[in-house]
Formats: sequence, structure tokens, C-alpha cells
Amino acid sequence: MRENEIRLLATSSHKGTPLNEANLTGRVAVFIGSEGAGLPREVMSAISEVVVIPHAFQVESLNAGVAASIVLYEASRQRKQR
Repeated sequence: MRENEIRLLATSSHKGTPLNEANLTGRVAVFIGSEGAGLPREVMSAISEVVVIPHAFQVESLNAGVAASIVLYEASRQRKQR
């Protein structure tokens, strides 16, 4: 993917660039890990940026499908503003 100038992003439940501050307007592939284990190390080693989806402190993590939906919504929102 990097050969095609596609940025690789991963989500995290605790650390990273806040989702609304990440640039999702260009060519980007987003990797969503499992709720318990996250993403494999070999995938994380290729990641350009980690983004965090803000959520209530009491919530440990988001369901992977919910996280993906939030990221896709934010990407759509940013692209409409261009």
C-alpha cells in the first residue's frame, strides 16, 4: 500500500492522535484491531499514525464495528468540507 502512497492508520482505545485531528482526506487505509488483543505487531510496525477515538473514561474500549463506523463517519465529514 505504501508503494501506492496510501497512509496506514490504526485505531487505539487509549493513545494516539485524536480522531478529529487526524487528516483523513487523502488516500488512507484504516486498521481496526480486536477489542482485547488489538492489532498484531507486524501490522503495527507498518502503521504511519495511530488515532484514538475519544470516549468516556469508564469505557475500556469500543466494539470494532462501532469504531470502524466512527472512523468512516469522520473521514466522510472531513472530505465533505474540502
